[in-house]
Order: sequence, then structure tokens, then C-alpha cells
Amino acid sequence: TSATDPYPWSGTYFSGMPVMLVANATGEEPFTGWLENGVALPVESDTLWVNPVAGLQITALFGDEDGGGGGGGDHQTEYSGLFAEGWNMVSLPVLPENTNYLQLFPQASPGTLYGFDGMYELRQNLVASEGYWLYFENAANVTLSGAVLEDGLIGLQPGWNLIGGLSEDAVLNDPGGIVMPGTLYGYDGSYQLSDVLEAGRAYWLSASAAGTVTVVPAQ
Repeated sequence: TSATDPYPWSGTYFSGMPVMLVANATGEEPFTGWLENGVALPVESDTLWVNPVAGLQITALFGDEDGGGGGGGDHQTEYSGLFAEGWNMVSLPVLPENTNYLQLFPQASPGTLYGFDGMYELRQNLVASEGYWLYFENAANVTLSGAVLEDGLIGLQPGWNLIGGLSEDAVLNDPGGIVMPGTLYGYDGSYQLSDVLEAGRAYWLSASAAGTVTVVPAQ
């Protein structure tokens, strides 16, 4: 991926039929590695075979040999947020080394991270730009460190989608016009209509058709 122009890897794939990904640098920055759902893979080759499964996000990194690159690279940041007692809608505000929800939110109740892909699904790890429900027995201050999430590409399905934002306030870029107007809702004890995605929070969004939108920093 590139911080300014993430390549839309999209299409129809089938579980059990591996797909070959090739990372091609378009500028002078060299390929430096792969991330699987935010976790570095022990693969040095710019070619990667993957088996498509629900919730899988593969990121190719480009940058300096010391690890800098797209999607944040050596640009690190820290996030602090207050999460309420009860259910919260959460997302990744940074790209950490470990994306397990209990490593990121140790105050959360075990077994309560739910993603949404047409139906609720119990999850263990968070993926950038995806949204989740997570339950806290008590209100909790959370501090996270990791690479900056500078932009994101979100695949939407017709109907309601649970999405996340970036490391700062963000907005949606919808060149295909698939987002239903007035359907971005956050949650703070009740649903609230929004036009900005705040870092660390998740939002419901309705789409009229399948397609992709990008998440970019709010101006």
C-alpha cells in the first residue's frame, strides 16, 4: 500500500484457492515486508501466497531499509481515549505490533469483541479500518502506541457496514457514490449521526452497492 494511493485489491475469491500477491514499488522506496492483520509476516520476498478468508487484511510495506514505509512505517504515534462502561464501538487508532483485543484493551471483558460481516462474528484481532463492538465492565482510559494510520481503503457490502477510522479525525471519500447519505452513525450510549470518524471509534455506514471507499484525514 501507499500512504497516498492505496491499491484497491478487490475482486471475487474463493476460500481454499490461494491467491498470489506481488508487491510492486511505483517509486524509489523499496519493498520492506508484509503485514497480516497488522502483524509482521516472516517473509522477505515481494511475492506472497494467501488463502482468502473473511476478515483477512494483507498490507505491503515500502520504505527505508530500517522499516519505514507506507501505512505509517517509522511514523509512530500514541493514542489515548476514554471508553464507557458497557458496550462501545471501537476500531484501531494506530497500527500496533499486536492486534489482539485483550492486548490492546486489557480492561475489556473477555469474549466480547464482535465484528460484523452481514452478521455478528466473535473476533480475537482488530483489523485497520474495520469496526467492532467491545464490552467494558467499567469505564476505562486506554493508551495505545503504534504506527500512524494515515489512510485506509474500506470494502463495503450493500446494506449496513461497521467501519473504523484513522489516527486522527477522518472523512470518507466516495468516488463511486455508493454511500447512502446521512447513514454514518457513531455510538455513545445511543446512536449519534456523524460526519467525521474519530480515532479509536467505530461507525455504522450504509451502502447502496458493493464497492470501496477511502478514509482520509479531515481537513
